[in-house]
Amino acid sequence: MRYAFLRAVNVGGRSKLPMRELVAAAAAAGLGTTEFLLQSGNLAVHDSALSDQELRAALEHLAAERFGVATRTVLRTPKALSDTLALNPYADQPTVYLNMWDEEPTPTAVEELASSKFDDAAFHIVPGAMFILYAGQSHTSKLTNAFIERKLGVYATARNLRTLVRMLERWPA
Repeated sequence: MRYAFLRAVNVGGRSKLPMRELVAAAAAAGLGTTEFLLQSGNLAVHDSALSDQELRAALEHLAAERFGVATRTVLRTPKALSDTLALNPYADQPTVYLNMWDEEPTPTAVEELASSKFDDAAFHIVPGAMFILYAGQSHTSKLTNAFIERKLGVYATARNLRTLVRMLERWPA
């Protein structure tokens, strides 16, 4: 089983992607049994025989062709997500985000991102992801997904840790 996190769907009234219809379309396209959590692009793909690269491409193609939504997809297994969450340095904080990417950024890009400073956010980079603790609202910070993507040169997506924990609880493996 793999979790698929679709980037920037159903956020702020843009990139409308009806999750229930996407799940039905995924099953009809032979991508495997798929379920969703919330309307923000969080899928659990249970029994797909596709490789990660094939699944990612198939979901992105389906979103674009069937629903007119251009998106990118980040995949994680339950174990990989659980292992990453275990590295959370902000576990005692109420609202923490995890920004995730699948492609490997260059070491120089990671170092450049790591040297960035923000008055309203703290962050901790781990393999394939970074934990973010915002002092205020995430949408007012200069530490955005677009900033992270520019610095790293990879596609990324962020989720509230509460959502990720709910996914692990609902679909452990």
